[in-house]
Amino acid sequence: MKPVALFMVGVVGVGAAAGCVEKRFDVDLQVTRAASVAGGIPQYNYSTDVDGLDPAVASGKSRAEGLVVSFAASTIQFEVDAAGGDGFGRSGAIAIPDEVETLAVPVLLAKESSPGLVSSTPQDLGGDACVAVDENGVVFMMGGSASTHSGSVFDGTFTVRNFGSSAPIGAANPGCAAHGGKVAVVVDNNTVFVTDTAGNEVVVNINGLDTFVGAVAAPRRDGSLWLIDGDNDIFFVGVDGRVALVATAVGLQRRGIEVTGNDSLVTIIDEQLVYVDDSGPRLLGNARALGRRLGQVFVLDGETLSVIANAATDVVGTVSIGAVDSFVVLSDDRVVGLTTAGALVGDDVDGFDAGRRHTRLVGLPGDTVLMVGADGAGFDGFSRR
Repeated sequence: MKPVALFMVGVVGVGAAAGCVEKRFDVDLQVTRAASVAGGIPQYNYSTDVDGLDPAVASGKSRAEGLVVSFAASTIQFEVDAAGGDGFGRSGAIAIPDEVETLAVPVLLAKESSPGLVSSTPQDLGGDACVAVDENGVVFMMGGSASTHSGSVFDGTFTVRNFGSSAPIGAANPGCAAHGGKVAVVVDNNTVFVTDTAGNEVVVNINGLDTFVGAVAAPRRDGSLWLIDGDNDIFFVGVDGRVALVATAVGLQRRGIEVTGNDSLVTIIDEQLVYVDDSGPRLLGNARALGRRLGQVFVLDGETLSVIANAATDVVGTVSIGAVDSFVVLSDDRVVGLTTAGALVGDDVDGFDAGRRHTRLVGLPGDTVLMVGADGAGFDGFSRR
């Protein structure tokens, strides 16, 4: 990945005070270029949840001498083009504090016309590393048969950092899931490693499971875990390490695992959507694949797209993308999927050449799509307007 380019927009730095009708503040727009984005001068636009885009102020400029928004504005979002090059990026919707002098706005500038290399790190993990993403778009890449370190994280500043030299180095096909800035990784020695974005690790020894090979764990915010063993029995692991059986196997084939905003577990077993919270497991109907839009978990059943919330599914709409193993939902409900064969499908991406076979799609704030889990170093991605 190319070095971060910093430039300041806005020079006033005045917080919101009684009687004000506008907010003025500095913005530190931190633009990170994907490795495949060469050339082009960063130019930005911005909009808020109450102010429309003002071309006279923002469009076509790389700097502004003062950023002024309505006092009623609560969020701001930036778009950055590489003028003269093939690069586009959009930040997430960032909350505007009531009083702020400088607002940090990280933006990833990625190729728009086709997938391209985002980062050349981590080094080749063997194509069988576990890839997990949490509700904030933090991506963990753990294990892999060729790994030389325990894991890597691609964080909210669009920086790849490798963890240290503890397990699961060289672990083939480990199971993992992420939530709340942590990832839980299972290897075949009755051990779960829970790691945060800084690489701080907690080791949880699990006893009483008949089949640990093929197990997967998911962290909860309170330090406890959900765990599904190789036979698809579901367990709750408390913060004290005690293991409690929640449900016996409901089927043989497991596909995907996610954690919702209320710390509930979601998985698909034998094409049945399984939802587990503190009151126990529930079956929520037929399902083929799980996907995310940051904090929201979605399910695809054929052409029906639904969002999962509070032990229920609500239909969002229909899509025509065929069978996929992994998918992301963009901010305007467009869907991009990845087939078992590694082909990209969905709105505006049919015909995109993925270049190499990936195992997971990840959606970042601002609708950048990452393609992770392929043989070879680093990972790829592209931006959507």
